[in-house]
Amino acid sequence: MKRLITCILSILLSACAVTPPKIAVSDLGKSQAVTLQDIHPAEENKREIFSYLITSERYGIFRLGDIATEPRALRLLQHRVYEHFGDASPISVKVHHFVVYQNMQGSLRAGALGSVFGAAGAVLASSSVNNDLGGSVSIIDPALFTSTAGDSEWKRGISTTQENPNNGASFVTWLDVEINGKRVFVRGVSPMKVPEGKAPYVVALESTYDYLLKQF
Repeated sequence: MKRLITCILSILLSACAVTPPKIAVSDLGKSQAVTLQDIHPAEENKREIFSYLITSERYGIFRLGDIATEPRALRLLQHRVYEHFGDASPISVKVHHFVVYQNMQGSLRAGALGSVFGAAGAVLASSSVNNDLGGSVSIIDPALFTSTAGDSEWKRGISTTQENPNNGASFVTWLDVEINGKRVFVRGVSPMKVPEGKAPYVVALESTYDYLLKQF
């Protein structure tokens, strides 16, 4: 089981590692005018698998860590801030938290049961899984983040029934940013199943950034 999860995660992320997804940006150099201070904890950049045990409530939840994109995630944020504010200056950005979790509980359990009990087991397990979810982003109370630190960190990868009614595979993005003294913490739930030609991780980033910047 440990080998299965590790292989699946490696396959999902291998494309990012070998060929970083290119994100459409224009005039990237201009956004260097935005001062971005990255103070989010180094731990948030490390990949973590919270459990290999299928019966565990932590099973199928991962901290993604630092994923290679072109440009990188926070460089993209810097540019989107520049696009949002235009030539207004000065613009100062401070990133307090940036961490992305992947939740594949439903899909992985369906696959595991299928390997043990055959097609009937897979059908039974997958009947409650639907990877078609719209995605959502909202402002959160920072206390929700701090209350799930340490041994409870896996809970940050859980979405509500309203956000993900069919237990579909998803990314959960937590982003705590301060711009010119105003600080906003947002949390986004984004589907792993996206239209052809799009990268799910990039969709998660862009939707979270877009909502964040609407608060400024």
